Amino acid sequence: MKRLILVLLSLVLVFSLLLISCGKTEEEPPAPPEPEKEVEEVKKPTTRKGGWLDEIVVSVIEQTAVLAQLEADAIDIYTNGFGTNGLDELNKSGFDYTTSNGTYYTIQFNPAKFKTGYNPFSNRKIREAFNYLIDRNYINQEYYAGGALAKWFPIMTNFGDYADLVDVARRLEAEYAYDFDKAAEIIRGELANEGYELKDGKFVKGGKPLEVTFLIRNDGDGTRKL
Repeated sequence: MKRLILVLLSLVLVFSLLLISCGKTEEEPPAPPEPEKEVEEVKKPTTRKGGWLDEIVVSVIEQTAVLAQLEADAIDIYTNGFGTNGLDELNKSGFDYTTSNGTYYTIQFNPAKFKTGYNPFSNRKIREAFNYLIDRNYINQEYYAGGALAKWFPIMTNFGDYADLVDVARRLEAEYAYDFDKAAEIIRGELANEGYELKDGKFVKGGKPLEVTFLIRNDGDGTRKL
């Protein structure tokens, strides 16, 4: 009898263990921590005055080296005038640029009569003949890549004064258009009246060639030297 009771108790114990084992479930993983909310820092208004750059380095660079310096990140900006003779290269570089009214180049004559020697530019007709002698369009295309404006008068070609007088200006521009042969005829005739002869490409009088002195400024974008 006791043995039977022990067997029954053993069966009950085994059965209880089986029930406990079947009733267990896998523990759920802990929930991930909630992300911390980022607190936006409120920027206080600055009291700083002046430029926003901590350092400005100013360099002196030849215009011929400007594009290479920009491409190499050696400089960030070029603020000097860029001659129109470099316009084609500038366009090919892809850099941004702005345009502005530049300077202008002229030939100015000294009309004074010298105490020693002869000044051909004291002759009004010779000075006038230089309007026919100078091929403004050739100079513009050859040295300024077509970026310049031809100029005949003291007033600027792209300013309002020119627009006010455009009918007169255009008539005079046509009248004094480039004509080398006409210029040569006038200059040779006027110098012949002064006793000069054209020999081997030089005007000569009394065995001495006519000498003319030019003063050429070397500032600007460098095209004066051309």
